[in-house]
Amino acid sequence: MAKAIIDYKKWLLNTLLDKYEQSSAFQTGVFNRRIMITIPKEKALQEVMEQIDEKHLFLTVLEQLKNQGLIEYSWVKYETGNLVDQVWLITENLAACYKEISRVPAAELLASFNELASAYLEKVSPSSDFAGYISSLVEYAATKKKLKSPFTEDMKLNTNLFECLVALDKNPDQMERVFSSRHYGDSKYFERVLKNKVISILKELQKSSIGSDEDSANDLLSDEDLLVERGLYRWPEIYEFNGPLSIRMDDGTVIDMSTQVYGSYINSDAVKHIASIDGSNIQRVVFIENKANYIDYQANHKGHGDLIVYHGGFYSPMKGLLFSKIYEGCPNAVFYHWSDIDLGGFRLFNRLRTNIVPSVQPLYMDVETLQANLASCMNIKTDGYIQMLTSLLKSPEYSMFYEVIQYMIEKKVRLEQENLI
Repeated sequence: MAKAIIDYKKWLLNTLLDKYEQSSAFQTGVFNRRIMITIPKEKALQEVMEQIDEKHLFLTVLEQLKNQGLIEYSWVKYETGNLVDQVWLITENLAACYKEISRVPAAELLASFNELASAYLEKVSPSSDFAGYISSLVEYAATKKKLKSPFTEDMKLNTNLFECLVALDKNPDQMERVFSSRHYGDSKYFERVLKNKVISILKELQKSSIGSDEDSANDLLSDEDLLVERGLYRWPEIYEFNGPLSIRMDDGTVIDMSTQVYGSYINSDAVKHIASIDGSNIQRVVFIENKANYIDYQANHKGHGDLIVYHGGFYSPMKGLLFSKIYEGCPNAVFYHWSDIDLGGFRLFNRLRTNIVPSVQPLYMDVETLQANLASCMNIKTDGYIQMLTSLLKSPEYSMFYEVIQYMIEKKVRLEQENLI
């Protein structure tokens, strides 16, 4: 006798229960039609049925499940006892169907997930975007009657993923493998199991924040930068600046950067040990988003008494600490920020001003710059981007950009920094 290649009982009940959990009956509790399988359409099964002993075993399992009151079935016309047509669930005995194959009912799974999510919702800051995200998971499960990706039926994995979100909410400022070892007892667990899931969540949050249309793509952070922004990185970051700073470390060492006329570098580990920065001789500080513009500016436009800082995209917690030390250490300086004239640039400026440098002013982010470089501007192609620009006109925190935003909307253009080099 040929060996069975399918556990027919599990296959039948799992397939039927899958159909049930994907049906409107699962969501509403109202059964308007049968939950069934049309056997002749199951090609893989039909191939197995060509073996007479497999066919006999399949029919035997069908009869057993029917006798248990779990299913009913019908025959193809004129093929009674030979060819099965349809198999359907006895919906009054759903609980017994789940029990028969040791499957957790989806309703119980959803209840367990919502309980888990609600518990972790209490562990994140109420103002955090993670709080909004976790709340949306609970709402999604309640309305769709299924779990939202990247969460799965594996509650242990879900727990670890929630633990990671809670940790990121507190900006851990750790290398990935150190973080993984401390939280999961395995230095590679985060990279191997959680990293892609976490990045997918961060991408969703990013897109909901800045939009996901074609024109917004330029403002999206890379996968690694998404993690860095939350305080998680593969290796210590390198920060670049150029200007006559004097840095005092917490061990008393003083580092004179004024001799580094071609630019200075410091890594994130060193920033942790900065006691203070002396920039009393600095008259102007310019934060520059784009690396090419930073390099060009320090080489060709930097004046005596200037400090030029490479800002990059949305700064990490440790880069933010360096920016704070610079702000505190340059009491005589006027601060500027230069970004692209687009949604991302406006948001970078606003974040720096709101969190670190309240006196910062925009540089080359005005109507005059846009008009003078109109030929180099990129066209705004989507209504969604225009709508997001329009929404900024309702926010007082973007009032210094109202004029340039109105011009962008009128002309449907935006300008990248590199075009000014």
